[in-house]
Amino acid sequence: MKRQSLIHLSAALALAVPGFATAQQTSLVGSWSVAAVVDQYESGKRINNWGTVKGNISFDAGGRFSQIIIGDAQPALKSADPRKPDAPVVAYYGSYTVNEAGKTISFKLEAASY
Repeated sequence: MKRQSLIHLSAALALAVPGFATAQQTSLVGSWSVAAVVDQYESGKRINNWGTVKGNISFDAGGRFSQIIIGDAQPALKSADPRKPDAPVVAYYGSYTVNEAGKTISFKLEAASY
């Protein structure tokens, strides 16, 4: 089973913000806390693989965004190497555009963790 991109979840989060229309409006521009993440599979099945998630997504007025999502620590992932996360982590950044008529956000990733 493949998970759909977390970008779709980011778009859903941003779309939940009432009253935004363009990237320049202050209702979208800013820093937003990620309250929940659910992995949605091609079958439509939705599973919380993250536990109590923490995260942030930020939008600037120039059309740039960044996001990080961090799940609960997993004892099996614990390592002495500080560069190896002990929790599920996804981080990415790039640019975004807003389609006012369609009430959608499109993202162009420049770099991301996996």
